[in-house]
Amino acid sequence: MRSDKEHTFRKIYDELFNSLVIHSVRLGVPFESAKDIVQECFIRLWENFSRIDSHSSYIFKAVRNSSINFLSSSKNSMQGKILHLEEINHSDTHEEERLAMERFHKVEEAYRKILSLTGKCREAFTMVYVHRMKIKDAAEELSVSENTLKTYLKRAKETLQKL
Repeated sequence: MRSDKEHTFRKIYDELFNSLVIHSVRLGVPFESAKDIVQECFIRLWENFSRIDSHSSYIFKAVRNSSINFLSSSKNSMQGKILHLEEINHSDTHEEERLAMERFHKVEEAYRKILSLTGKCREAFTMVYVHRMKIKDAAEELSVSENTLKTYLKRAKETLQKL
């Protein structure tokens, strides 16, 4: 039988992990690095669990701050984006955190829908609308013509509208 601490931790982990990864990615952290950041933050949460009053608030702030630190130290960071993230870091009201968590849940739902797309439609949609690649570059990477890529995008949009 699990302890209350383990049960509470597992519940927070299950409810927030994907949203926090998406949040970190939306801040500009590459996906694999975002997963690592979130995992490390959950380890710190576990280690300090009994000393923390608001676990959800803690993990949210920890991921945000760790993402900002990652971007600040990354070779590919953009100074303007970092300054914007630092501004976000200074706004710590509970209402803003609640609204941010609502946005993350919406973003997580959007990502779930995107993941439900099949094959080339998902790849095309992700490249163009998530990673903001140009049509030409995405078509080249998928080894298809620009018109074929546009067809994939149209199908993906139609499928997403039905969901």
